Amino acid sequence: MGTSIDDIDLLFLGKEKQIRAIDGMLDMAKELDIEKGVAFILVWRDHDFHPQITFSVLKLERKPDSARGEMDIGTNYFGVVMSKLAVMLSTKEDSGHLNRPLLFGEVPYEGGITFKFEDNNIYIGFSGGTEAEDVRISYRGMNRLLKS
Repeated sequence: MGTSIDDIDLLFLGKEKQIRAIDGMLDMAKELDIEKGVAFILVWRDHDFHPQITFSVLKLERKPDSARGEMDIGTNYFGVVMSKLAVMLSTKEDSGHLNRPLLFGEVPYEGGITFKFEDNNIYIGFSGGTEAEDVRISYRGMNRLLKS
């Protein structure tokens, strides 16, 4: 017997599975010595007006750091990760890989990945490390989601 649509729903739409995937992302962030940041998984089924999103916050923001220079004003990781998500929702591409100019409110940063499974559009992202670290952490979330 093959996979039923109910099994697919449970795979991606089950909140517990999304939380396990995000926990994997946060574990990887800690392995990389990242103690701040925000992770998300958004599942949006085609023709549905109510996407399901799960967030987890290590630390919401970074205060200004004079070691980074006098112009450093800090970082709002939630704001950055939501902008990554906004770009992905608009372009249907991974964040940082724009096929058009940035719009107001968008950032060019990598760290969010998107894929489609059946009629589910899956968006996974992290902000808190370097762009390369954010991408690695997002792929950890995708792998956990697919294997959970």
